[in-house]
Amino acid sequence: MADKQDKNIVAQDQGNSHEEVAPIEEVGQAEAAPAENLNSGEAPKRKKTKAELTMFIISIVLLCLMTPILLTNIILIISAAVHPDQIPQVFGIKPVVVLSDSMSPMIRTNDLVYIKVTDTTALNVGDVITFRDEDGTVITHKIKEVATDSEGKVVYQTYGIYNYMRDTDGNVVYNAEGKPVYTVDQEGSYDTWLHAENIEGIYVGKMAGLGGFILWMQGTVGIIVCIGIPLLAFIVYELVRRNAELKAAKTSNENANTELEELRKKLAELESEKDKNS
Repeated sequence: MADKQDKNIVAQDQGNSHEEVAPIEEVGQAEAAPAENLNSGEAPKRKKTKAELTMFIISIVLLCLMTPILLTNIILIISAAVHPDQIPQVFGIKPVVVLSDSMSPMIRTNDLVYIKVTDTTALNVGDVITFRDEDGTVITHKIKEVATDSEGKVVYQTYGIYNYMRDTDGNVVYNAEGKPVYTVDQEGSYDTWLHAENIEGIYVGKMAGLGGFILWMQGTVGIIVCIGIPLLAFIVYELVRRNAELKAAKTSNENANTELEELRKKLAELESEKDKNS
């Protein structure tokens, strides 16, 4: 009877040991999975930091702002290539950078003005138009008079509202410092007559100073500042972000391996105890 009881006790112990070991093996296998995934090159998912979220939002905003500008520039470049003798246009609007103060204070140097393609027969005295003179120079002036030439064609005479003051003989008037004196809407400061085919369009609006910024952007310094620096910043950001992800993956992998090693040790201890009990 004693032998039977001992055998029953041993059998119960072995059964209990088996019941205790099984879950540990399963846990060990479950915990080993992340380490295997990490070793296979799969980086663990992590939450983005506030800095990364901020950079992401800024990137989206810049993308929304730069995309229309980029598309507009592409259209202008194509338009200029197809019609080199005309001012490039986008949906009937021609952007022009002003290079003088002949229309000041209405339009000043470095303003970006918008010219709309229009029916020249609808132009009237007082309209501000952009045209090409005999030399091909683009000018934005106000219409003073509309008439008909000897061939029956409509012609226009324009003038700048802010020009040199002239005396009765047509000579430029200078001040005491030897600088030319300007005047607004002075009689006699008119351009030559021009035909409808020389007119590019009618003035519809402007953005003060933007033309100067565009010209600056086309220079060497502007290209470096507006393209080179943002590109360099993006590259540095990507390198920092990738480095942070690799460090996080490495740390997670090391932690998973440490936990796995601890589970293996516990499993070995339990196996050892089982062997002793058996």
